[in-house]
Amino acid sequence: MKTAVSINSDGCSLKGLTAKNYVGTAIQAETNGNSIRENTIENSNPALLDLGSRENLIAGNMIVNSQGGIILWDDSSNNSIEDNQISGCNSSILIREAAGNQISGNKISGAHWGIWLDDAQFCGVEDNEIQSEYLAFFSRTAASSA
Repeated sequence: MKTAVSINSDGCSLKGLTAKNYVGTAIQAETNGNSIRENTIENSNPALLDLGSRENLIAGNMIVNSQGGIILWDDSSNNSIEDNQISGCNSSILIREAAGNQISGNKISGAHWGIWLDDAQFCGVEDNEIQSEYLAFFSRTAASSA
């Protein structure tokens, strides 16, 4: 699938973008130290995807009716997800195989799953408002093998 906007350089700022009815990922970041703020994303799959990114700020975005809201994956660590409004998404915030991310002040409504941490260690989650059909918050850490 194609991506509407790919952030491929460190230290970029993306503000004020509107992406609607995009079949693939609306915003994808694979770099560090970016600011993704005050964007509006509707009907995307997912809205925002961070892969292997560090120290990004994802704040003040409005995400509506997307398959996935904000997804951090593949060692996307030490990012801040704050003050976003996410409604009508299957998975609103999913952190998978990533550590040290901070999730605060987000407002989630009409979600199947609110905040889902899957093998996401040392993440801080505070002051989020979640209205969810199934699970507001889920956390699972993979067992280590000897």
